[in-house]
Amino acid sequence: MDELEVTSIKEGVRFRVHVQPRASRAKVQGVHDGALKVAITAPPVDGEANAALVKLLSKHFGVARSAVS
Repeated sequence: MDELEVTSIKEGVRFRVHVQPRASRAKVQGVHDGALKVAITAPPVDGEANAALVKLLSKHFGVARSAVS
C-alpha cells in the first residue's frame, strides 16, 4: 500500500499530486507512488486544470482555496 509523502514547510505541508485532466468526474482517487492521484474534468489549457485542482483539493481537505497553491 502506498503512503502519501508529505513534507512539512513553513507555510504548511507539501506533497506531490498526479493529475488526470479531462476525466469523466472530479475526485481524489488515492495515493500512487507517493503522490496523491486526482482526476479533474477540466482540460489542461489556460490554467483551467490548475484552478479545478485547487478547488477540488480545498474542498477535499476542508481549507480555503487561498490556502492551496
